[in-house]
Amino acid sequence: MNQNPKQMNCPVNGPYWAEPISNLKLLSSFGCTLIPAWAYGRPGETRDYANGPLTVAFDKHDDDPDAREDLIDQGNQWEVLVTLTGPQHDINRKLSGDAIRSFEGFDASTYQRWAETKTEWLVDDVIEAGEPMVIGGASKTNKTGLALDLAVSLATRNPWLGQFNIPEQKRVLFVTGESNAKSIARRLTKCLTAKGLSFTDTMNFLRIEVVQFPKLASEKDRLRLAFTVQRFGTEVVILDPLYRGLGGLDTSMVADVGDAIVSMNQAVKPATLIISHHSTKASAGRERYGKPLSLENLSGAGVAESFGQWWLISRESEYKMDGQHNLICSYGGRGEQAGLCLVEFDELRWKFDVHNWSDWKADKVEQREVRKLVAADLDQQEVIRILNNSIEPMTKTGIKTASKTSKARVEKALDTLVQSGQVETLKFKGGGNGRTVAGYKLKAE
Repeated sequence: MNQNPKQMNCPVNGPYWAEPISNLKLLSSFGCTLIPAWAYGRPGETRDYANGPLTVAFDKHDDDPDAREDLIDQGNQWEVLVTLTGPQHDINRKLSGDAIRSFEGFDASTYQRWAETKTEWLVDDVIEAGEPMVIGGASKTNKTGLALDLAVSLATRNPWLGQFNIPEQKRVLFVTGESNAKSIARRLTKCLTAKGLSFTDTMNFLRIEVVQFPKLASEKDRLRLAFTVQRFGTEVVILDPLYRGLGGLDTSMVADVGDAIVSMNQAVKPATLIISHHSTKASAGRERYGKPLSLENLSGAGVAESFGQWWLISRESEYKMDGQHNLICSYGGRGEQAGLCLVEFDELRWKFDVHNWSDWKADKVEQREVRKLVAADLDQQEVIRILNNSIEPMTKTGIKTASKTSKARVEKALDTLVQSGQVETLKFKGGGNGRTVAGYKLKAE
């Protein structure tokens, strides 16, 4: 059925929202009357309504098969104009009927247009726009801290972790279920100060929710979050952490957890969904220090399979409760991004130093070797000093007692000095009852 939009009248009463067509089923389930946007203007035309401007996506009826192809060509999103049958938050009344669903797909040749589309990055070569992302790690690996730094970086176009470029400023909603207002305010203050920013620099671009946390399986919560995204023009939604949103789900069921994550991702579109999540307890033991985390280490069925990109955190060494963190971070995704880095995070000053992990490890190995050489040289100098102050040869035990160091270090120092010709071995009467024992003395020059 085709209709001429010019012949139709545009209503101006009541609240209206522009919604992706993927939300049709969700919206119709909660007492919404759905009106196709094509009825009220031409493609690209912006009209003002009660709840703000709406950009018309197309001017043909969605039953027209040609209209679908036109939309693909233009790269437009399908939109509908939504008016509620009652007050905005009165969404308990359900109407009969459902949105029409189709599984017909597109001709394969159509996908060439997407193949030629340039990747849009939230964080250059690290986080792709539009792909759901998980920030994973064991408990107390600073997932919230790194997620908050990401939120501030996106909202202010400031490099993430002081290293990764943000190509475009974004409106961000940060929902945390593990921090209260005071806690998040303290962290936010440190984050902004470290970046040379103030709270006013985030105005209209960063919203933070610390009281309520949406349940992923709740259609009502998804609808409310979708309205929030639409109302404020939110482009990135960060939920921290996932377990707070899994209430009512059997987390051992892949389908249940996966469907809930996918449904939430669809609800917040066109915003990008980012969720933090815990890894298994087995991946948090001391034996895991110094090893990168993998997607298989994330806890819960269906979690790893539901995200198109990831940033996974593990510790390089045991935390000493001093505010200094060495974090191994591996990342990757469908945008073909991949990397492995070492993030040194000074939590007290909110300062990050990012290194290539392989280079960092090589530097650490080299530093350890240098320290060993220095320590060995000091041990040798100490043995020489002790022997130089002794008129008689000395036993290994005597040297150890005089140096107050370990037997192994004394033996290593003596072996090196003997091989270099600086110390010689000999037998002398130094034992009890006039016994002959092995001893050491400086070699005469």
